[in-house]
This record gives sequence, structure tokens and C-alpha cells, in this order.
Amino acid sequence: VRNMLAGVTGIDCVLLVVAADDGPMPQTLEHLAILDILGVARGMVALTKIDRVDAARVASVRAEVELLTRKTSLADAPIFPVSSINGDGIDNLRQQVADMATETQENKGSGHFRLAVDRAFTIDGAGLVVTGTAFDGTVNREDRVWVGTHSVQARVRRIHANNENSATGRAGERLALNLTGLDKKDIMRGDWIVTGSGLPLYRKMDVRLKVVPNAKRPLRHWTSVHIHLGAQNTTGRVAILGADRAAPGSSVLAQLVLDTPIGACVRDKFVVRDQSAQITIGGGHVVDLHPPRRGRASPERLDFLAALDTPDSKVALKSALDRAPNGFSVADFAVARNLTEAEMATTMAAASA
Repeated sequence: VRNMLAGVTGIDCVLLVVAADDGPMPQTLEHLAILDILGVARGMVALTKIDRVDAARVASVRAEVELLTRKTSLADAPIFPVSSINGDGIDNLRQQVADMATETQENKGSGHFRLAVDRAFTIDGAGLVVTGTAFDGTVNREDRVWVGTHSVQARVRRIHANNENSATGRAGERLALNLTGLDKKDIMRGDWIVTGSGLPLYRKMDVRLKVVPNAKRPLRHWTSVHIHLGAQNTTGRVAILGADRAAPGSSVLAQLVLDTPIGACVRDKFVVRDQSAQITIGGGHVVDLHPPRRGRASPERLDFLAALDTPDSKVALKSALDRAPNGFSVADFAVARNLTEAEMATTMAAASA
């Protein structure tokens, strides 16, 4: 689950695998819950090892999977019984994967480049290599990049995009960047590789949080949790805004108060697990990264957050300006939403129209 959490926030569609002999396992249920709270709705189910069981067992497990997915984001996902031993069903599954890849829209690569690092290692003759999923923007060979807020720049010597040599890497791709100017000790799993002016670190972030429907009890205000965002895993607490608890299956505004500051941008997805990091509690997306020192749950603040809670930066800025008679920092707004100067200028023009 930990490895799945390091990559799930950067995917477009999912292949859920269930073995016909074992049936759905506890980790299957947790993976499904994580996909549901993050809203991953495009995918398919591979029902594997059908060569090990009879037809009645295949039908039974298939019915169980359909029941488990019925009330989740994968409710309409097709199920493919397959065997890697004799090849049954493999061609149909392969075609479904190809069709879904064709239907997936190419990410436009807007914003400053951001890559969530999940591995860093050295190769003889090449030096430092970092791998991860690109969340935003585009990077080119010879570009200068930073490790989060690290003061030393690095140069991109080579790029592998989806396991092939490339002159560029863009949002949505799995990338391996060969960097010069940094040592392996300068970077670790969970760091961000960024362009622009770097990525600020935040200890508090206001979020939209959905509690898993099958939670045994409500999520209480100020619960200690593990937070997974990008490839980062840190600890902290959840402050429920405007209430003392959140019921199972509910969607609420909350504030994550982190023990260690991390890099993030508005609309980044996250997952929250319990204090022992054994049970998924909920997840959602970032709404704002500049909460006030006081009045974080006031009616005015909650209305302001509701106005900001949209993927459309133009709508968010106009709504925020309408609700901020004393003004607010448009520079902070641009950084939080990872907008380039040109993108922010367009957003400002639309908000002023």
C-alpha cells in the first residue's frame, strides 16, 4: 500500500488485480477505498489465475468484485477473467488497456515543472538519477532545476520519458532525470524537482477531505494521522473546520497541521491514514496553502474556502476577490496554484473582466 500511495496521485486510470483462487484480500479493499476517495473513475479489473479454479469459482469471485466496486468510483469498470499460463482473456485485456490509453487526454503541461521523487540513485558514468511522476509543466534537457527549496541548482543532462530517451518530459509521464550539480545525499524520496523560483514548504494546508464510507467511527477533530502527498509521507493532525467530527462517507473542509513542512500546490491529492499507518481514513485535495493565523473555521473563512475549491483558477480568483474586501496576495495565489507569469496574467485579466 505504501508504494501504491507514492504513485496513485499521478495516474489517469487503474488496473485492479484480483486472484480467482484467493478472491479479494484486505489490501484489495484498501486499494479500492483509496481509489474511491481520490476519484479515480477510469479503470478495469483483471481476475487472474482462472486456470487454477473451476468456472463456478470464477463466477463467484466475479460477483464478489462487482459487489465491492458497485458503490465506488470503479462501479462501471469491466472485469476480465485471465490466465497468464494459457493466455485466456489476455488479448481482450490488452486491447482494453490500449483503448483506454488512446482515450486518455494528453496533459497540456501547464504551470512550472514539478516531479515527485520516489527514487534517487547513481549510475557509473552518468551520476545522479532521480525518478518519479511529473505533476505539472515541461522540462527539457539542459534546463536548470531545484530540489524543492534547495539553494543549489542542478542541470538536466538526460531525460527518460516512459523508459525512452527524450529531449523533454511533461506532466503525466514517468520520468528519469539524469542531474548534475547535486549529490545523492542532497535528495530523498518525497522531495520535489521543480523549475521556476522553487517550491515553498508548508506546515498547514486547508483541504477538502472525504472520509472513507466504511470507517468504523467518525473522524474526530485533531486526530493524529499519516499524510501521503506526492511521494511524501509525513505525520500530523487533522482539524475539522466548523465541526468536532466528520462522519464516514462525508466530505468536509479541514486543515492538515503537519509535523514536518512539505511542498504542495492547490488541487494536489492526498491520502490520510491512521496513526499506526495501517488503516486508510480518507483523502482529498488541497484547497488553500495560506490559512490565516486566527479564525480558520469562521463562517467567512469557510465561505472563502468554498469559493476557492474549484480547478478553474480564473473562477477561483474572481470568487476570492469578491469575498476579500481587504484584499489578499495574488502572488501567493499564483505560487499556490503553480501558475507561470503568463498564466497568472491571463487569470488576472479574466477576473477583472
